[in-house]
Amino acid sequence: MTKSIKINKDTTSSIASGITGASSDIRLSPLASQDGRSTITANKSSKMAYNNVKSVASTFDEVLTVDAQNIRSLGVKFDEFDRDVSTMLHVQAPKLDR
Repeated sequence: MTKSIKINKDTTSSIASGITGASSDIRLSPLASQDGRSTITANKSSKMAYNNVKSVASTFDEVLTVDAQNIRSLGVKFDEFDRDVSTMLHVQAPKLDR
């Protein structure tokens, strides 16, 4: 059985759009209320944890955006390569006299 790579520009674009859509769902809501007067350690720790999660979510969103762009680019590059190979084969194909 022959194995082949099948790349479809529409499919890669659709996958990239899905990734972009998923990354837009990763948004944190701002803290509704903040206690600026409390001396409870948990209060400070929870704010630090929230800021850490916010930073990680932002980085994750950036990485997903880059991945989506790479997937789109892959589809375009394979499409261009396929056309180039097809053109080369067409030009080099022997012409049959009828």
